Amino acid sequence: MFDWFRELSRRACKIPPPPEAPAGSPESVKIFRAAPNFYRQRIMFWCLGQIGFVFVIGVTLGPSILKWSGSGWPELKLPGDEFWGWFVELGIGAAVLSYVAQLPFSFALVRLDYELRWYIVTDRCLRIRHGVWRVEEKTMSFANIQEVNVQQGPVQRMLGIYNLMVRSAGGGAMPTRQSGPGENPFEDLHMGVFQGIDNAEEVRDLVLNRLKAFRDSGLGDPDDLQASQASADEPQCSSLDAAREMLAEARLLTKSIRQRKGLFVGSP
Repeated sequence: MFDWFRELSRRACKIPPPPEAPAGSPESVKIFRAAPNFYRQRIMFWCLGQIGFVFVIGVTLGPSILKWSGSGWPELKLPGDEFWGWFVELGIGAAVLSYVAQLPFSFALVRLDYELRWYIVTDRCLRIRHGVWRVEEKTMSFANIQEVNVQQGPVQRMLGIYNLMVRSAGGGAMPTRQSGPGENPFEDLHMGVFQGIDNAEEVRDLVLNRLKAFRDSGLGDPDDLQASQASADEPQCSSLDAAREMLAEARLLTKSIRQRKGLFVGSP
């Protein structure tokens, strides 16, 4: 039954197929996923959100429910006509039905948010994709990566999961606060986050080793390499040709000076 709600949510959100590996050799492709405890963390936040929603409904509609159920407080003064009572009962019923109806779909979205997290690393780039309602995908070249950092909050520490932060050139400072329910502090366009992984040290060492190998090889960004190759194919003047041209101009200048000097000497 749950799979039906999950598939319906997937179709409603028009989720794209899994991402392709970024630029790099096929043998170097490594795919990482969020840890199961990250899903448990999301479920915990979902439960807290549902409890808060029930609390808000209770505070908002509680007096009306007590009044029209016959067990209300005597001091509560509400209009007693039949239309008002029918309207209140209709509102209460609609709120309860809406809450019950959203439970399976919101739970399915939590599951999809966990399943649709892709962290792909090659020998030249890394690619991160996540999101259900709004799918976000970032591709970062090792030519631009400047910092790799591991963070872990109190709840993550209890669950044994981490966030691996990768910052490229032009990015701001690393965020220091941990994300709460429904929050996403990782909106920096120059920041990539391997969120909710349980092998952060392994992924960090892999990224650092490939970053070092990439820089030691002298390779740059693929687009930069193509531009450099195109410019290298264009005809350019060598230093020897430039020196010959300067020598020819110097000889012409010397010859011109001598001619003018002869004119001055031959004049009366």
